[in-house]
Amino acid sequence: MSSGDKKRLGEMLIEKGLIDEIQLKGAISRQQSWGGRLGANLVAMGHISELTLLKFLSSQLKYPASDLSRIVFTQPVFTLITKDVAKKHNVIPIEIREAGGKKQLYVAMSDPTDFAALDELSFSTGYKIVPVISTKSQIDSAIYKYYEEKGWVRIEPLKELEQKSGEEKFEIIHEVPLKEQEQEEEKKKTLAVKSSPQNDPEVVTKKSPELLALIRVLIKKEMITKDEYSKELNFLKKQ
Repeated sequence: MSSGDKKRLGEMLIEKGLIDEIQLKGAISRQQSWGGRLGANLVAMGHISELTLLKFLSSQLKYPASDLSRIVFTQPVFTLITKDVAKKHNVIPIEIREAGGKKQLYVAMSDPTDFAALDELSFSTGYKIVPVISTKSQIDSAIYKYYEEKGWVRIEPLKELEQKSGEEKFEIIHEVPLKEQEQEEEKKKTLAVKSSPQNDPEVVTKKSPELLALIRVLIKKEMITKDEYSKELNFLKKQ
């Protein structure tokens, strides 16, 4: 985004009563010192929540928004964009669709107006890029989970974030749907993992009460789930 675009974003947020002029000036000053996008700086300073900014951008720019915690990413899709490019532009590919005989790549972005990023993604992948707005924190988690292969990383659902921020219920404007076959396969994998006694923390850690206690605490605090534990365990067993 150019400086003019950033100023316009700030002005639009002020017009909607989401921030005031003092907060905007503070965010611009922080941006000049530390870099980053205006929206990210506003969020970092606590002037606006990620969800409010997400909803605002989706409404104003008419781009779809999506909860990445509901998406099952497949390797052939997310490998279209390299880890370095994903981190550079804070993006992650979601799904390939066909429209008018041409394939389109849906990409989650925290800033869908970053036209330089859109051009680079289109050139490097060979697809027309369709932006889907998501929060920076969700994209960061998705990058870490899938590109860094950290299966235990949790992508916080938007609904859960709403409850923490105390905001009114956020309506998903657009959810990129999974194909029915992928949904069924994912269900089968989940059931297989859950039903396997070899993946039960009680069984695996029965000779290590200290480790079992730690896992129980992490699960109770919702820092990890049993599914995430099982997936990471299966990944380590394959090494």
